[in-house]
Amino acid sequence: MTDGADPTVTTVVLAAGAARRFGGAKLGADLRGRPLLAHTIGAARAAGLHVVVVVAPDGPARDIAGAARADVVVNPDPDRGLSSSLAAGLDALPATTAAAVVLLGDQPDVAPAAIRAVVTAWRADPARPQRARYEDGPGHPVVLPRALWEAATAAGGDRGAAPLLATSSVGEVAIDGPRPPDVDTPADLAALSADLRSESLADPRRRDAGRRRPSGDRR
Repeated sequence: MTDGADPTVTTVVLAAGAARRFGGAKLGADLRGRPLLAHTIGAARAAGLHVVVVVAPDGPARDIAGAARADVVVNPDPDRGLSSSLAAGLDALPATTAAAVVLLGDQPDVAPAAIRAVVTAWRADPARPQRARYEDGPGHPVVLPRALWEAATAAGGDRGAAPLLATSSVGEVAIDGPRPPDVDTPADLAALSADLRSESLADPRRRDAGRRRPSGDRR
């Protein structure tokens, strides 16, 4: 790790999905002049963390991550579900990593401040997993202490660490605003872009606030 980031915490960005609902190549889609995935990587880097991106064997994510100076881990069989990508990412982390911050590559509006807040909460209680709790419920970022990595991926399938978080004594860090929306479809991407334009016209200071209404309210 040579980027000056904190060696005890590493961000794992899960970006190996097939994006079938989007029609493929979702993570390379343009949002505000940058690929979708680059926004998530940028948020983690702005929070002062080293970034590892888990990608599929093909697709644009590898090149995007490389251009953003993130490390790349290939999940050879992403069809096994989100848990397989999480396991691949955690297995690749350096021995100095005491906790992993898990982010989703298709949540471009996750805020650096939210990442920092959840990491700060973990530092105060390093044996306990932590996650963000927004005004409309829990979401990412999630911090997993190293001791829980095996349990976090044991369930398999497409739920990632959700089964662990449902049973663990997880800490929840209050974050202002709604959860950052997933971009699952072209309509989600268009809505997010339109939301940005309307906010910027109303008040330019809100351009980078990172507070968007959840995608479920747009459909």
